[in-house]
Amino acid sequence: MNEAIKTHRKTGRLSPSEQCRPLLYQRYLYRLFYNRDLYIIAYNSVKSNDGAETSGADGTSLHGFCEEWITELIASMRDESYQPRPNRTTMIPKSNGKMRKLSFPNGKDKLVQEAVPIILECIYEPTFSNQGALKSTLFRNKYFSSG
Repeated sequence: MNEAIKTHRKTGRLSPSEQCRPLLYQRYLYRLFYNRDLYIIAYNSVKSNDGAETSGADGTSLHGFCEEWITELIASMRDESYQPRPNRTTMIPKSNGKMRKLSFPNGKDKLVQEAVPIILECIYEPTFSNQGALKSTLFRNKYFSSG
């Protein structure tokens, strides 16, 4: 993990030099998608979902997962050619009698979709957790103080 991300995780904020260079920070974030372990973690997270074996529009699902997929995904991220494929969609009934659309991405897109929140949670969870604790403390002090 690069220094910008480590700094952000420790302090909950960007350093002054990084605040002036948001595009550089975004480039660091994008480079996190080059990590093989990220896709293995994403696969382990997605494979336990009920719809993991559902195939997308191109017929692929996580059932065909292999190291070659990770290599292809990383290569397409590096040369910025990754494009998500169209989803297979179907209409399902809602409890009120209406219908809603349900989409099924292909296997590779499921991995990328799971990798995004993994990266963002690693970066922002400490910040939100600290803010949540602070807000909770302020709320308790304001409304439940004895006096």
